[in-house]
Amino acid sequence: MAIITLGLEVLFGTEEPWPSINPVIAAIVAGIFILIAMLLLLLRYSYRLKEVKIKAAQLFLFKAKKMGLSNYQFKILRGMVDILTLKDPNPILSDKTLYEKAIGSFLSYLSKTS
Repeated sequence: MAIITLGLEVLFGTEEPWPSINPVIAAIVAGIFILIAMLLLLLRYSYRLKEVKIKAAQLFLFKAKKMGLSNYQFKILRGMVDILTLKDPNPILSDKTLYEKAIGSFLSYLSKTS
């Protein structure tokens, strides 16, 4: 009858083999590493989305200043963009229907607050 030992045999030590890795523990450790990698990827994606949003806001400010809008006019336009909850505020400068919709929403908001 052969004795089956699990683990590595030590070359210059005792005759007892090293303990083998428990598959459950190995799966847990691998799962932790996968979760950490996924978290890091999600954080990187989140930073990328924030960066795109910041660039769109900077482009929006640049276009508004190029059109000659004052700071007060820009704040009103920015408020209209916030009311419409647009991800990219730039189309409001070129799309007339979107601008008219924003004006309507903004005026109804002003009438409710006044």
